[in-house]
Amino acid sequence: MLAPRYQWQVASRAPESLFASFPAQHPLIVQLLFNRGYTTPENIRGFLQGADAQENDPFLLKGMDAAVDRILGAVRDGERIGIFGDYDADGISAAAILWETFTQLGAEPVVQLPHRVTDGYGLSDEAVEALAAQGVQLLITVDCGISAVGPVALAAQRGMDVIVTDHHQPPPELPAARAIINPWLPDCNYPFPELCGAGLAYKLACALLSAVGLVRDTETSPFSELNALAALATVADVVPLRSENRTLVTAGIEALRRTEHAGLSALMQVAGVDPATISSRSIGFALAPRLNAAGRMAHPKLAYDLLTCRDLPRAKALAWQLHQLNLQRQDETKRVLTEARQQVEPAQQDEALLWVEGVDWPAGIIGLVAGKLAEEYGKPTLAVALDETEAVGSCRSIRGYDIAAALAAHSDLVRRHGGHPQAAGFAAVNEQRAALREALQADARRLFEPAAMRPGLEIDCQVAAEKMDLDVLDQIDVLAPFGASNPEPRFLSRGLKLRGMKTVGNGHLRTTLDVGGASVTGIGFHMADRAQGLGQGQTLDVVYSLQENTWGGYSRLEFVLQDLQLADPDRNTHGE
Repeated sequence: MLAPRYQWQVASRAPESLFASFPAQHPLIVQLLFNRGYTTPENIRGFLQGADAQENDPFLLKGMDAAVDRILGAVRDGERIGIFGDYDADGISAAAILWETFTQLGAEPVVQLPHRVTDGYGLSDEAVEALAAQGVQLLITVDCGISAVGPVALAAQRGMDVIVTDHHQPPPELPAARAIINPWLPDCNYPFPELCGAGLAYKLACALLSAVGLVRDTETSPFSELNALAALATVADVVPLRSENRTLVTAGIEALRRTEHAGLSALMQVAGVDPATISSRSIGFALAPRLNAAGRMAHPKLAYDLLTCRDLPRAKALAWQLHQLNLQRQDETKRVLTEARQQVEPAQQDEALLWVEGVDWPAGIIGLVAGKLAEEYGKPTLAVALDETEAVGSCRSIRGYDIAAALAAHSDLVRRHGGHPQAAGFAAVNEQRAALREALQADARRLFEPAAMRPGLEIDCQVAAEKMDLDVLDQIDVLAPFGASNPEPRFLSRGLKLRGMKTVGNGHLRTTLDVGGASVTGIGFHMADRAQGLGQGQTLDVVYSLQENTWGGYSRLEFVLQDLQLADPDRNTHGE
């Protein structure tokens, strides 16, 4: 019998009074906004009117005035300026934003990005020494630096001022920098603290350019290109897409649609993304993985070179290299996932926490593997790459288990650790990993009943599938862009007859469903394994999102399948 992969969790229906407050709105819109925390007529009205989607004055950020004064002074005096970033799409984009900004100001900064394996995350003493050797007098960090107490002190000894821009949570001890721009600082009153690293770099760029008399206009260069980069990173870094982030991404998508930027154009072309229809989905699933592939499989400088490239032939060559790296990343992820699943089943089926490891697992993909397993099994997961002496782990957790705190509680068993409640990392000597595994397992057992754990799938509402059409999709798009904290709407429809199916592409499932007498295509990405339990003529309950598929000049509605099961004939098949 075909069973659902996830535990379906249908959101509670919004109060009838809320629907009554918006008689001109499609009820689905009211329900979707209610599910996303807009629970009063006032805040729903504010969302629909764009009242919560405003850009804030960058000078409201603590440290911005001091940073702008110091940077403009360095530009005026011809000082050597250095930019230090990170190896992911956020840090790479942030570095590109500041490079473009300094180019506009007439400066030529030195940009340095760390290698994931040989350098590790964050500003290091070695990076400071390398920048000092190049004569850097002012160093600006992007997407890192808030914990770099030692390296910032070393920079001062080498005659450098440091400006830290970082969106990560500040530790108790802050570096002695010339200025720190971080909206999470306790004494910073910035209205929206959830910007990504490139979002903060964009705010610094806007402050600098406005200080020299350029009027910010997101529709013209250089602001449009900077906004496009900030939008790309905001989606890639999975920060909440609400309020100011929603504004940045909306304007950035418009900028990407009309961009003449060589690097961005080449990236969209090689990824098969039509600029006219680009969305947060295509950024997240097509553009961001290719940028991240540089840091995962090679060096982030390759992606940075693309984002700062102004020569189209060279940009196309760089984009093709990223495309090839992404294909390599996909192959390696598939291989490691297969090996990891073999370690889980059946040996760890009844465990509260999953631990998988391998001696030839690339450090750049173990986070992807941990995330996939955590999603599939609904359990905290640690994927660990081993060498002769050290175990390097990437951790992904579930609601209710703070993996970063768990690592901190056993800091005596690791060389280093850090991260967030849902995502963290560590390094330990090989001899300690068994003790660490058991300690974390014991923590998880105290919190969870392993046998009862099953991954959940949050669903916005149950609907009658025949009521879904392109007009409904157009109305749903008012909620876009979609991403973290504003997920793409997900629906449940029951009692759909399966007319046909086949596997396509790289493990995808394509179905034809009978919806009110009409045929609707359903595409389930990476769901080809579910075909074994399917047969023509079966009646299914289906969880899906909506998308428009245009082919040969015609548009049709398509269901993007998330999960399915054989229908229970005694269950109500109609929507609310």
